[in-house]
Amino acid sequence: MDFTLTPEQQLLSDGIARFLDARYDLETSRTAVKTGPGWQPDVWRALHSELGVIGAVVPEEIGGDGGGAEELMVITEALGRSLVVEPYVDSVVLGA
Repeated sequence: MDFTLTPEQQLLSDGIARFLDARYDLETSRTAVKTGPGWQPDVWRALHSELGVIGAVVPEEIGGDGGGAEELMVITEALGRSLVVEPYVDSVVLGA
């Protein structure tokens, strides 16, 4: 089985990694977990508006980009690597 990413998937992975490296602070995330909604709404909005990861694996028929399991893997791997607490799995994966 070949797990080599396509050029588009590699761009997605690199883009998420750059975004999280620059804007996702682990201490801020840990504080957010203990207060308010338990995550950072500004980061959630940016994941959608700047990166488009919220709709990346949602079917095109309902307004998403129509990505598949491979794109889901790329996104969740990047979010997991940075210990992101935003509700991606709860709302996008399970909700969609």
